[in-house]
Amino acid sequence: MTRAPIRRNIMLSIFAGLALPACFQPFCLPADVSCSVWAALMYRSPQSSGSSVIPVSWLTFGGGVGNEAETLLLQTGDNGYVLAGTSTANFGSPIVAHSGGGLDIALIKLDSNGNQVWNTFAGGSGTDSAFGIAIANNGDILIAGQSSATFGSPLNSFGGVAQEALIMRYNSQGNLLWMTFFGYASDNDSARAIVQATDGNILIAGTSAGNFGSPVNAFSGGVTTDFLVAKFHSAGSLIWHTFLGGGATTQDAYAIANAASGDLYVSGVTNADFGAPINPYVGSQELVFARFNSTGNLLWHTFAGGGGNDFPYGRTATTQDDGYVMSGLSNASWGSPVSAFTAGDDMVILKFNANGSLAFNTFHGSTGIDHAYGAVPRADGTFCVVGTSAMTWGSPLQAHNGNNEITGIALAANGSLLWNSFYGSTGPDNGLSLTATTDGGCALGGQAGNAFGQPVTTFAGGDDFAVIKLFADGTL
Repeated sequence: MTRAPIRRNIMLSIFAGLALPACFQPFCLPADVSCSVWAALMYRSPQSSGSSVIPVSWLTFGGGVGNEAETLLLQTGDNGYVLAGTSTANFGSPIVAHSGGGLDIALIKLDSNGNQVWNTFAGGSGTDSAFGIAIANNGDILIAGQSSATFGSPLNSFGGVAQEALIMRYNSQGNLLWMTFFGYASDNDSARAIVQATDGNILIAGTSAGNFGSPVNAFSGGVTTDFLVAKFHSAGSLIWHTFLGGGATTQDAYAIANAASGDLYVSGVTNADFGAPINPYVGSQELVFARFNSTGNLLWHTFAGGGGNDFPYGRTATTQDDGYVMSGLSNASWGSPVSAFTAGDDMVILKFNANGSLAFNTFHGSTGIDHAYGAVPRADGTFCVVGTSAMTWGSPLQAHNGNNEITGIALAANGSLLWNSFYGSTGPDNGLSLTATTDGGCALGGQAGNAFGQPVTTFAGGDDFAVIKLFADGTL
């Protein structure tokens, strides 16, 4: 974070009135062209439809004296960011205050330089969690989660004695437009991921412990869990839902994305074989990747992993060639990886082709515990990855300080490592979400256990949300 001073008297009259990168106020790494006065003239974002975007980097915290967790992060159409998770206490000047009933869903809007614009809460007397986030075409914010008790004025009432899936829609100013509960009345259901469908409606993926409604494909039976996939109208009413799994196994879906021709991709985990997969089940806990059509019918599914345990996390996305990238952890080697397995729990990043075949898998990490919580493509075909590492590894741009740290990675289109870096304090810090940004960089979302760096908004106490906006080359 320490920056050497640079000269500011070169042709200043030419740049009078020009908005400079935040990093140029007034220090900059000399070797970083994007962090310079020249960036204002040179940089044209490949993701911004020809409009010029000035690269910026910054760090900020969000939260209060309570604990904030389960960080979700996306960039918005105005080049700002929306941040979601859970919080145990009120903070800021919220649109809707914390209920005081335990864990509430917290939602924060940041501007392009990391300043907080607004925040709000949602929840009741139970435990309320946000697990998935998406931005609709009109700028609305879509949230997927879970609640253990009713609250608000839902379109579909809370019907059970356990956990139910929760879907919410906010406008870009942080006002709740509608919310609804969804699930099996006598057991646990969860909405883990959400995306706007290509037709403007809403898709969710998660898990369910029992059959309900009139599904496209019925619950597999038994006392386990199935993938739960559903489509809702943009105004919140159910269009269809379906299940995927095997009766003697446990399946949980963690991510969903749009595929070509209105199809959808869903990924998650299973602990046993089921169905007729493209790639066979090997053993123990494995990754699952499935493709459905727009009416909820399964087209195919496949497994990935080895003889150890493999588990998926967080953000995934469709790639430019209609493939799919996902990430998580593996505790044993498998496949023909671009980078070899190290030890312990390693980060694993996978890319699938549109037909379900594996394009590549790669491992990264130390001899300790390393988990990848999200991977997304950038416009140039490279990938941003976020995770948590307990120990140092590689040749990082920024050194590991000890304990768990937020880890940022960039991969080339073929899965080879471009750079890695660590961010955090001497306390535990976790990288939990990310978004590729319109200036070609990566923004990492996570949880911080203590203050570090030079933040836009200071650390408040407990565990706070953390957002780290990086330049395209990984520097901060």
